[in-house]
Amino acid sequence: MDNDNYNDYDYSELDPKKRGPVFRVFKYILLLMAILFGVFLIARIYVNNTTPEEARTLLWTQEAIDVLREEGKENFSVIEHNLSTYNTSEGKRVLRNTMTDDAYFSFSHVQYMPSANQIQLTVRYNESTINHMIERFALPDRPENEIFAFSLKDDKGNRYTEYAYTACAQDFLGQRRYNYRRLLFSNVAIDQAKTLTLTIDYIDPANPALSEEIDSIIIYDAGFEAEAGRVQTDYEEPLAPSETLTPANATRSN
Repeated sequence: MDNDNYNDYDYSELDPKKRGPVFRVFKYILLLMAILFGVFLIARIYVNNTTPEEARTLLWTQEAIDVLREEGKENFSVIEHNLSTYNTSEGKRVLRNTMTDDAYFSFSHVQYMPSANQIQLTVRYNESTINHMIERFALPDRPENEIFAFSLKDDKGNRYTEYAYTACAQDFLGQRRYNYRRLLFSNVAIDQAKTLTLTIDYIDPANPALSEEIDSIIIYDAGFEAEAGRVQTDYEEPLAPSETLTPANATRSN
């Protein structure tokens, strides 16, 4: 049998084609863009999900320090209240969110001191919240002072407006992204409340005496704690009150 023509076929079309320099440059550009996008996405997720340390630091007033020194650390508790949706012992599901319905405000890191009748939490709002206020209330410029005031209301109708706060911001790629307020409320009868609702008022920058409630959300639920249990957090005894605390009625830049 004549097999002389067995290798006469041209299999060159099966050989890998060599790409030119333009193709290689284009490929590396696409690879670099994919890497940069991945880094951007990871950084964005980190910023979205991470509260700066200064926005979640436990705050101390002189009143709380005095009670701590009088009772001693072994009798002075700081309770964490990481509120979330829960089921009651009767099988009822209670929905709890950490973000307002319009998504303009969220809260986290709720802690309270039963002996001192104080509760504190971190509120976050982003720049779109400010822009929404500018449009809604037809403001001529971006406000320089605080335009939000906060209060707590319990299930019995008691309202607590005495608070102090610290302020900080978080940037992303050189642009302001989030604003944080660490709020500390005093004289709150926490152990007598079933729920505590945070209310948020808009304050007219041109006339601070004018205000309008714009949002509210439950930040404390005794039923959740009854099911999940109380979680005590360790803390260092403070030497002095938190120096950065600002009274709620003080003017402070955003």
